[in-house]
Amino acid sequence: MSTRRIQYSVLIGSATACLALIGLAVLIPSAFSGSFSALQSATSTKSAPFSFGFSLCNPDPNLLIWDSDTTQLHNGMTLKVGWLKVPIIYEQPGLESIGKELGFSAIRVSAATTCEPGAKVVLTHCGGPGTANACLNVPAYQMTGLDNIAITQRGLPSQNSHYLSNMHPLFEPFRDVDADPPSVPFVQADGEPVKPFPAIMCYPWHSFRALKWTKDMFDAAELDFEPYAEVYGKVLSNNNWHAGAYLDPLFMKLAYMLRGAAAQHCRREKDYALGTNPVRGQMAYQDFVGTVDLAHDMDTFRKAIGVDKLSVWGFSYGTEVGATYASIFPDNVDRLVLDGNIPYSNRLYENAETFALAYEHFWQGLENACTSDFLNEEEPRCVATPYPTEKLLKLMGESNKTKASLLNLLENAFDSDGMWNEGVEPIGAMIMACIQSAYTGKGWTGPGCAYKDQPPFIQQQLPENWLEILDTLAGDDKKTNDPIALVRAVDIPARLTSDDTVALWMRLQKEHPIGFIRALNIFRVASSPTVPRPVPMYGSSLIKPLIIANLHDPATTITGSQYMSGLFPQGSLMTWQGYAHSLIWGGALSPDDQKDIGFGWFESAGYGAYDCMQKLQDYLQHGTLPSDGYVCPTNGPAARALSLEHAKAGIGRGMVLGVLGRSS
Repeated sequence: MSTRRIQYSVLIGSATACLALIGLAVLIPSAFSGSFSALQSATSTKSAPFSFGFSLCNPDPNLLIWDSDTTQLHNGMTLKVGWLKVPIIYEQPGLESIGKELGFSAIRVSAATTCEPGAKVVLTHCGGPGTANACLNVPAYQMTGLDNIAITQRGLPSQNSHYLSNMHPLFEPFRDVDADPPSVPFVQADGEPVKPFPAIMCYPWHSFRALKWTKDMFDAAELDFEPYAEVYGKVLSNNNWHAGAYLDPLFMKLAYMLRGAAAQHCRREKDYALGTNPVRGQMAYQDFVGTVDLAHDMDTFRKAIGVDKLSVWGFSYGTEVGATYASIFPDNVDRLVLDGNIPYSNRLYENAETFALAYEHFWQGLENACTSDFLNEEEPRCVATPYPTEKLLKLMGESNKTKASLLNLLENAFDSDGMWNEGVEPIGAMIMACIQSAYTGKGWTGPGCAYKDQPPFIQQQLPENWLEILDTLAGDDKKTNDPIALVRAVDIPARLTSDDTVALWMRLQKEHPIGFIRALNIFRVASSPTVPRPVPMYGSSLIKPLIIANLHDPATTITGSQYMSGLFPQGSLMTWQGYAHSLIWGGALSPDDQKDIGFGWFESAGYGAYDCMQKLQDYLQHGTLPSDGYVCPTNGPAARALSLEHAKAGIGRGMVLGVLGRSS
């Protein structure tokens, strides 16, 4: 008798063990064969309370096989990484009878566990879209008594280290959580190996190939491409990418066409083709990378480890993942944490408005704190007090070049390599110092200002005949993975014409002169050729989630969390008055520890983030919700972190705005 069967005998007794063994003898061969019908019941939306004794450390081998190598973590936890077998398509079973059977694929998953029986399992999703199986926050936040699992989103490379791995030694084990995965151990019904779900790598929209493809379509339609070529060449040669480029409506229209052409050609690549079906037409892997697909993969993971209910802790886009899972599988949810809610992303126009307002509301928080500090007679005071917004808008009105530089500064400072993750100190002070420097005629050389105006794309001087040698120039193009475009193209049902895209963009610029640049994400899908498979409306009255909002969040607005709270009426809304996207990880440390570490963590996290983190941990471990509307205070006026002293401290740590997180 095998070791596994001995374990079953011990677990369920000699009488029921015989029945279990009979069931296993039938189940295992059929599941290994890859039969779609065999998995159909295993992936239904009904909870499966009887799991044959499967657990996180002893999973169903028909669905999940851990790698032989493991890594020891702190607190006695073990890091496991393995392959999860999933159907390429979940809905409409039987579709293969009138077309090509798609079969199975495999995705990488991870777990941090003590293998203690009965431990609650929390799946963490760190947002994006773009989280892979390195998103293991429970051990990193030093929470105890919880097992933690993570899953690679379809279409991503499995090695996708979570950004937290760069922020503190506690996260070091997750930096390269899946650097060299073994081959997939499953087979299809016909005996062929199950292949990994591919990482979708495409030539980017700003590549020469995309330009060549777009020009070919213009030529075929007998349209004049010359004006578009002129604006493209001007942008590429004049160090005017990104924020500056998007101030030109003709370039915005060209970008729309370039994105569509790049996506169309990527769908045609043989590595991503899935054949033609009478129901779905020409299929590609890109059709099955949506949030609903991820929710079903999560439930397959749940079944594989033999738990009746799964807790989900989602950050940012992870709140959409958690809300989607809870809406489809409400009976299978234990606890649900939605932190940094973006609930409008399946609606294009609302998405654009929300994103533009996010930057503006975030800036307004900084502006209010800075201006309020004018009457503070004690040092340190905000370096740009009073009225930094008036100064900023006056500078933006001087020229498009100055406006582009300032937009690049704000975006780099607000986004994922800036205050988005790091909090207000010292980047907030450095922004104020640079605005004051430019406003007083010192450019970017004034006290406390360190800014390098380097947009994220590389500029180059083009030969005069560059349009005639696109094939040669395209030889240097490199493919990239754009999970936001891939996932949003499936989730968001709307598409726009090129003229509608330009009209929306110009309206956003007029109404949100500081925040409009944040809305660029929605234009990734405006011309996508992927046929959408929209997510369901979020919500359930069966679940009692903890919904967390930041008062000042550069990624979304607090109204997003209030809206999500209304969709889950049994839950509690908790607000932190700080500055970041989602609860800042420094809140996992006590205020004294934050001060000991230094680097501005106390100024950015402090008592308020620590208070909220304690409430979150109490909910995950014990199910205790804070009162609805609970507020965790900030340490005091944010202006305390907007002083020249803090700006100089950031420069002393080698920080330069404009190139945060970019190679210089």
